[in-house]
Amino acid sequence: MPNNITKGIIFLIFMIFSSATFVIAQPADGENEFRLATANPHTLGGDTLTSDAGRGMWVAQNPDLDNDGLPELIVTEYTKGGRVFVYEMVGDNQLEFVW
Repeated sequence: MPNNITKGIIFLIFMIFSSATFVIAQPADGENEFRLATANPHTLGGDTLTSDAGRGMWVAQNPDLDNDGLPELIVTEYTKGGRVFVYEMVGDNQLEFVW
């Protein structure tokens, strides 16, 4: 019987430490960062933002291009003569169309 109690205590300690690492790994302020280095438009589905928009994405070292404290996202689209869209991250998972 002591063997089962020892196994239970070890399992409980393991679960406490495991769940603590999940809590620590989450950002405290809710800010999310996504980094996509490239996207191959020929292998993706019918999403026009990724499959028809271009040949990939580049991630800047400092994505805050106008130094207002909010990072920008630049999207290019090559139909209709080519266009550039600029979005600014204004909140948690919220983008605002800038240009």
